Amino acid sequence: MEQPKNPYVIGNSVGNSSAFVGRDDVLRDVLSVVRHDDQNAIVLFGQRRIGKTSVLRELEARLSKEGDCLPVFFDLQDHAKQSLGQVLQTLANKISERLPNINSNLASPPEQNFQTWLAKISPEKKLVMLLDEFDAMASSQQQTTKFFTYLRDLLENLDKKRINFVLAVGRNATDLNEIAGSLFKSILSKRVSLLKYEDTVKVIHLAKENNLRWSKEAVKHAWQKTNGHPFITQCLCYTVWNTAYDNEPIQAPEITLEHVDKAIPDTLEKSESAFEWLWGGLAPAERVIASALAGSTGREPITEAQLTSVLQKGVVRVMIPKLQNAPHLLKKWDLIEPIDGKYRFRVELLRLWIVENKPLYEVQKELDNLNPTACKLYENANSLYEEHFEEDALDLLNKVIRINQFHAEAHKLLANILVEKNRFKEACEKLEKLYTFRPFEALNLLIDVLLRLAHQSDCDQEEQCRRYKRILELEPEHQEAQRKLQELSMPREQPHNDDAPTTIPGQSSVLKGMLSELQELEQKQERKERELSENQSPKKQPKKQQTKQQDNHLKDKILTFFKWVFVLGMALVLSYFSYNHFISIPKDTIILEVETDGVSTYSLTGVGSDKPYSFESVIISPVSDNIMAKRATFKYDDQAIELTKNPGTNDYTVSKNLLQQELDKDSHFVFAFLDNARFVFSFEFETIKTNLEFKCQISTPDNKNVPYCKIREKGYLSLFYAIPWWGIGSIIGVLLIFILQLFSGWKHWKKDDKF
Repeated sequence: MEQPKNPYVIGNSVGNSSAFVGRDDVLRDVLSVVRHDDQNAIVLFGQRRIGKTSVLRELEARLSKEGDCLPVFFDLQDHAKQSLGQVLQTLANKISERLPNINSNLASPPEQNFQTWLAKISPEKKLVMLLDEFDAMASSQQQTTKFFTYLRDLLENLDKKRINFVLAVGRNATDLNEIAGSLFKSILSKRVSLLKYEDTVKVIHLAKENNLRWSKEAVKHAWQKTNGHPFITQCLCYTVWNTAYDNEPIQAPEITLEHVDKAIPDTLEKSESAFEWLWGGLAPAERVIASALAGSTGREPITEAQLTSVLQKGVVRVMIPKLQNAPHLLKKWDLIEPIDGKYRFRVELLRLWIVENKPLYEVQKELDNLNPTACKLYENANSLYEEHFEEDALDLLNKVIRINQFHAEAHKLLANILVEKNRFKEACEKLEKLYTFRPFEALNLLIDVLLRLAHQSDCDQEEQCRRYKRILELEPEHQEAQRKLQELSMPREQPHNDDAPTTIPGQSSVLKGMLSELQELEQKQERKERELSENQSPKKQPKKQQTKQQDNHLKDKILTFFKWVFVLGMALVLSYFSYNHFISIPKDTIILEVETDGVSTYSLTGVGSDKPYSFESVIISPVSDNIMAKRATFKYDDQAIELTKNPGTNDYTVSKNLLQQELDKDSHFVFAFLDNARFVFSFEFETIKTNLEFKCQISTPDNKNVPYCKIREKGYLSLFYAIPWWGIGSIIGVLLIFILQLFSGWKHWKKDDKF
């Protein structure tokens, strides 16, 4: 039989053809905007290769047939690098192709005359501009500002009854930058998503008229592999068709489940460029999550906790905010789907391609590109280093890491410069941080730095042991570290001194003072009793009577000791129950005291709370729109981290995740409220003449009992809360003992007077 033509389409849009199926909801919403005068624009968004261009082409065909509209399709992808004037002139030429006898030459400059020209052409039909790849114009900040600002003015000033716009973008409108986002605030939007099952079946059965029969099992299996992704479904069916007709069959082939499986490798290979294009539309954080999820458990869904575990095994140890938000974005992009609180890939063929071509250990390098500013600073730092300006390079590299702490290349270059300058301790700190998320790149240099530190002359035995143990944690078979640690661990003979004083382990200084005072008092009492006894009876007492006196004296010692212990214990108990009573804090409140040097520096110190809170985040905001902090830091448990201002605000946020990353805490870390000046925000401003005020906002993990954060000037709380309740109890106890001892001494003095 003569081999028919393959009916499946790959690489081109299928709008205005028999291959276009479904999308009824999208077409309905667009036509509703076009036919009503209260709206003049709608945005179609969705991932790459999802069928947006096909929808625009289908709209172009349908609106042309209706007669009352003049649709003009214009692909902006090819004009992304042109100036605004060039784009407008090309668009005018495109419109004039549909309107004979219209002069499309815009007077110079085009951006000042396009709107006037558009208002004068006055077509009899409503002009519908179908702009494809609209977000391609957001390739640069300058281009974005000009183009989107211009289009916003067009939408506001043009007659809605005469001109409409349908804009197709390759990402969610809310994901574009602020300038583009402001354009979309008042515009309707519609997502172009995966095809429904019944529409996917229609795509698969496009070959019915061309003598290709699909079994029910094969259709279901193809659906399971593509889940309604239009481009990937067409690719798979295209390959299945070619495979079925390779041997030039005499009659129409019947497609089975085995045919579908056999076509999968060829589909992945032939669609390489398309998959790369789709992958390129994802942000770095989304690529990391997609790769981790794709390579985890196949088609079986996994929980978010399991995903975190996969990332940890893949040396992405800390879930930074952008990574935390990535599952939500991938869900919006139809790449993953939630199932009973778990995640899995929606399109199995895409998952297989990612597993084969984008493994996590490679994709994690994308973390270097999370922030464009950091990338640019790193390039400048690298240039400075090559030109032997190491100190300047160090400053830039530290800025890179503050902006993007996962920039591995910055960590490596910074460590190398520090090693060259013999600043080994600093280099070790940077390499330890790098090891948490890129261990293979940090390992060799980190071991070398640890050895250098252990060999330094000022390194004592304890520190040497610690360095060698760390090396063995990194490389258990490291021979030098094993040998050195064994030498240091060998027991050494210590000189024996029988006369060495015996100490009580853990004995507190307060208790030592008490015992010393008691012993001194008892010695005085013994001397007085001995003198009294000698004066009363010069004769030697009988041995039996001496023993009895010694026993009574020992009992008096024991009773006296326990009396003072009882007094101290009672003081501790009383101080515990009275502590919050005398220094009370309102319910659901933490208190920070602000202190300034009167010139440029402010400190906000946590001094008290009504209960031991754990936080999700703490936000501190200087109440001023005109004064910017030169530097902001946060000290937590005597460890300080640099803070950066939240974009577009005057807020500085410290979150649990940030502390885990910066302080290298494990998954059990709790961001708890600390006192004793261990919870301190510090701000350094340019010289200011007026006292600044601050406000704070706190959230807890359960978001139920969010404490009220009160900031006030330094006062008595910082004094009292710096002393724990047991410390206050000890002070009270010592005072009581002192008072009782004075009273006891007065009684003895009165008694001595009688003699």
